[in-house]
Amino acid sequence: MLKKIIYGMAKLNDQKYGYGSGVLKKKYNHNYFLNYLNSQKKIKSIEISKRYKDSIKSSLKLKSKNIHYKIDRIVKNKNIIKKELIKEIDEYIKLTKKKIDILYLHQNELNIISNKKILKILEEIKISKKIKYIGVSIYNLKELNFALKSKIINVIQLPVNVADSYLYSKIPSNSNKIFIARSIYMQGALINNLDAHPKKDQIQKYIKIIKNICNKNNVNYFETITSYPFNLKKISHVIISSIYKKNIEKIFSSIKSIDKKKMKNLYHSSKEYKSWKNPRNWK
Repeated sequence: MLKKIIYGMAKLNDQKYGYGSGVLKKKYNHNYFLNYLNSQKKIKSIEISKRYKDSIKSSLKLKSKNIHYKIDRIVKNKNIIKKELIKEIDEYIKLTKKKIDILYLHQNELNIISNKKILKILEEIKISKKIKYIGVSIYNLKELNFALKSKIINVIQLPVNVADSYLYSKIPSNSNKIFIARSIYMQGALINNLDAHPKKDQIQKYIKIIKNICNKNNVNYFETITSYPFNLKKISHVIISSIYKKNIEKIFSSIKSIDKKKMKNLYHSSKEYKSWKNPRNWK
């Protein structure tokens, strides 16, 4: 069950995203929290992007962590992509004096992640030894199938949680890719208030199913949904995120081994395809 934990710096200023738990307190000390993160040996890497508020600046204080860098929302213009990508990576390496562990294409449609010229640029950056691995962050089966077949892509990040194991269920047992679980709380939908959520009814209905399984097995709901991705064999890394020390500590203490029978029941329910599970359909 041993997995590497990644700290995701997405939307740290959004209290309703992930495991935010309410309104940010005035006494919140960001530097104190970064020092805390840096001291946590369980957290091996951090995930950053220019699009994530302050994540580049914050990463400078997390010197003990590997860097996973996301390139977001590329616009397919052949003349500027190469210059912009290389410039962005060079600027970060110059700033931090650190090489990048994983460079991701994130929130890019299939026509971008499968673009031969873009992949060739990433491969050139890898050959230059500025990065160790090339990754993609995927949202649907077509993107997964392409990434699985690609000889250039090393790492696949996908949504994996107790409500949604559909894409995970499509991973071949003999794949040599590295698989990273994100959205382990379904972007907060499994634990936060759903009053304004566009898929409120479907999610609440599913949460009842999970809670019934937990009640029958006399286990805690939060521990179960937190532990679920850590108990999946093909997952090697799991992303967590919160700007609260107490939440990070709660996540750490909630990671448990799940009984095989209960795990089978949870997996059986979550591997079915449902369109409401995909955040791209939350409109």
